[in-house]
Amino acid sequence: TTPKYGKCKPTGKYNSLKLKTVKPGVLTVGYNTISPRTYKGNTPDTVNDGFNYCFAANIAWRAGIPKIKLHLIDFAQLIVGRLSGYDVAIDDFYIKPEREEKVDFSIPYGHSWTGLVARTDGPAPTKAGMKDMKFAVSLGSVQQRWLDEVLKPTQQYNTYDDTAQLFAALKA
Repeated sequence: TTPKYGKCKPTGKYNSLKLKTVKPGVLTVGYNTISPRTYKGNTPDTVNDGFNYCFAANIAWRAGIPKIKLHLIDFAQLIVGRLSGYDVAIDDFYIKPEREEKVDFSIPYGHSWTGLVARTDGPAPTKAGMKDMKFAVSLGSVQQRWLDEVLKPTQQYNTYDDTAQLFAALKA
C-alpha cells in the first residue's frame, strides 16, 4: 500500500533513492522543538503536519520508507555532533562555521528569524532597560551568543535544552 504521512503530500518519485536507516522501514528524525510552523502536533506521536515534518515526509517518500518516527534531541549536544540514534535532524538550526566543523548541514532550504519574548507589566522595554532583565535562552543558541556578545545583561541568564522547557519557565 502507498504510505501516508499525516497531512503531507510528498512529491517526486516514490522509492527513487536508496537510504540506509537506523531502523529498517522507519525514517527516524531528530527534532528539537514541536511548534505549529515546523512540527504540528502536541506530542511526537501526534505530529502530522508542519514544514519540517513534511520535508521529512518527502525524504521518506523518495526513499520508499513507509514510517517516520520523531526523536527528541538535545540541541546543545546536536550542534557539537555528539548524538546518534536518528537518521537526520530537521529543525531550525543556524549554520555557523564552528558547527560546520562537527555537523554536516544540507544546503539551506528555509529562512528563520529570531526574537525575544518577555513578561512585563508595563510598556515594552528599551534596549538600555533590557540589560537589567532576567533572560532565558536555548543552550548553545545564537540568542545566547547575542546576550554574551551584544547585550551583556547585568543578571545571569538561564539556559534550557529545549524551548518547551524555556516557555514553561517563562510562564511560571
